[in-house]
Amino acid sequence: MNFTENDVAYGVMPHFHSNSVYLAYIPAIMCAGGFAFRRKFSASGFLPDIKKFGVTTFNYVGKPLAYILAATEGMVDHDNRLRIAIGNGASAVEQDTFRERFGLDWVMEVFGSTEGGATVIRMPGDPEGSVGVMAPELELFREEDGEKADTAQV
Repeated sequence: MNFTENDVAYGVMPHFHSNSVYLAYIPAIMCAGGFAFRRKFSASGFLPDIKKFGVTTFNYVGKPLAYILAATEGMVDHDNRLRIAIGNGASAVEQDTFRERFGLDWVMEVFGSTEGGATVIRMPGDPEGSVGVMAPELELFREEDGEKADTAQV
């Protein structure tokens, strides 16, 4: 995510959640950046918060992008420092709409970040609507017969 001391992470998840630990406040601490949060997530308070605190990145799990989009329907606001949203559970449409509405460089959708050792990250240029492309060193096997799957057809 290329965090620097100029970044401010915004935590919308409970701070005991691994997503918040690994994608929000640990990166902020490691690079001597900032960390902002509120006691309870607020979709309508999101945009005022990111402007007030100069937020550059935030993490999510589940529906925060959808809630924020609903609370800011019809609004386009690129007058902020937000550059990356990272998490999982947002649809491809929500990711693209969020990125366009708030002028982000990237919505980094992560699949499998806490479920196992094979995380897939949707990168710019990956197939539309996908959860990302598997790393070449990973192998995928079919559950029904244990045979190696052709990842081009998955």
